[in-house]
Amino acid sequence: MVEGGETRAGDEPPAPRRNPWNGVLAALCLVVLVAAGVLGLWSRAAFSDAATARQQAAASDAARVELARQATDDDQRRRDLNLAADDVSSALTAYTAALTAAADDQNKLVDVQNRSVDLSNQGHTGASVDLLKNEGDPLLADMTQRVAAIGQSLTDIQTKVQALQADLDA
Repeated sequence: MVEGGETRAGDEPPAPRRNPWNGVLAALCLVVLVAAGVLGLWSRAAFSDAATARQQAAASDAARVELARQATDDDQRRRDLNLAADDVSSALTAYTAALTAAADDQNKLVDVQNRSVDLSNQGHTGASVDLLKNEGDPLLADMTQRVAAIGQSLTDIQTKVQALQADLDA
């Protein structure tokens, strides 16, 4: 520098040198920032998708549990209906057996009465009366019990059919 504040051409301070890496570093920072932003958006979308998937999985699990409960209820209802139908079938079988036994007793009683009439027609009145007392009275007592069993069988059938109907309506 010269007096008076003038500078000479040779005295000028050298111009600052630019570092060539500054531009590269700035571009790299920009790329990193853009990548971080994209990754942030992507991860937010991924977390959102994951949350949606968790909600859907929870809803699916709840539906599966409900279906399993309904299947269990349906299985129990089917078993109950089968048991009620079996009860009706058993009651009908008992009714049929009671009717058959009553018919057999009636046939035996008619046979005893026919033999008694034959004895009476032949003049053996005492033998006819004895036959009715010895063979006819026990058969008549059996018939009375059979008729009571038939009545009970009908009551059982009615009760079991009503139970089955109630199960079907449930």
